[in-house]
Amino acid sequence: MHFIFAVFVLVFVTLSTPLFSKETPNVLWISVDGISRHTFYALLQKKQLPNIQKLIKNGNYRNLDILTPNPQLGYVHFLTGMNSSAAIDENSRKIKKGLTVFEKTKQKHSTLGVHLFLSETDGPQTPLALLNKANLSAAGITLVTSTSDIKLLAGAKNTMTLDMPMFLFIQHTAGAASVFRYREGTEHYSDTIVSFDKQVGDLLAHYKKTKPNRPLHVIISSSYGFEKNTRKPTAEAWVLSNNIIVRKTFSGDIVPTIFHLYAIPAQRPPYIGNRFF
Repeated sequence: MHFIFAVFVLVFVTLSTPLFSKETPNVLWISVDGISRHTFYALLQKKQLPNIQKLIKNGNYRNLDILTPNPQLGYVHFLTGMNSSAAIDENSRKIKKGLTVFEKTKQKHSTLGVHLFLSETDGPQTPLALLNKANLSAAGITLVTSTSDIKLLAGAKNTMTLDMPMFLFIQHTAGAASVFRYREGTEHYSDTIVSFDKQVGDLLAHYKKTKPNRPLHVIISSSYGFEKNTRKPTAEAWVLSNNIIVRKTFSGDIVPTIFHLYAIPAQRPPYIGNRFF
């Protein structure tokens, strides 16, 4: 009799608990363009980035290298976990249908809300240039674009109120814009990073308010950096998380890591990296 009751309780709890609460996590990935290790690490050590310090209290940050001849061309790795030869359609010069991390996660978890907030910055290798809008739409993925980081973050905050599991990707470009206007290492450049920290804190506080009982896996990575006191791009980037990153990483490791969170296999090849937690 006790055994039958125990089985009944187990079945009841299983059926009464939403599926995504156990199987589909909430993930926030912010990709920042042009925030260098030199200034970013120095500000962390000086405790001038309190919101990011709080975020990594139970996690950490690591070096991340961009493995392309031009460090500004690393978004193919970031968005697919593959080399360009495998991921890019030769005619359209866009990522082939079904190969982005966003399409893969949506295919695995149909109830997952996948939302992209992308900058309208120019360039042949920016996320907006690489992604096929029709493919994203067909997969049920939401795409929001703007020239303003503030508007993109506001859009992400609004999305956080939805009652569904979610994977949010936000591109933040203020670091790169600051370097091109001034240079790496200037006071203005540091102020841009401090402002970014405040924006991260505001976003995470809003999430905690709207979803107090739903854990959030956060990954923030720089897509490229700049050499110290210059405007010259460098492959020396970084990644941080509220989970422990166990080793130094490179641009092909983020997709397998996100796949790990969503229980998606990432065999090599075609994937070029490995998960870092």
